[in-house]
Amino acid sequence: MAMQLSAGQTEGAEEIVAAVETRVCHLGRIQGRCLDLQRGIRKAKAQVELGLTRDVKYHKKGFDW
Repeated sequence: MAMQLSAGQTEGAEEIVAAVETRVCHLGRIQGRCLDLQRGIRKAKAQVELGLTRDVKYHKKGFDW
């Protein structure tokens, strides 16, 4: 994501552009981690549900709702 600077912009704008590009890169990493965590949570929930269904199947009296 390269941005072009016009002649009228200040020298500090280059630093700002670099900072924005760095943040975009970091944002991509954070989003990737978020997706990994969401997948892990879904998998853990599925395992818990599977374990509960097994327990209900074999220990019916233990689940008095």
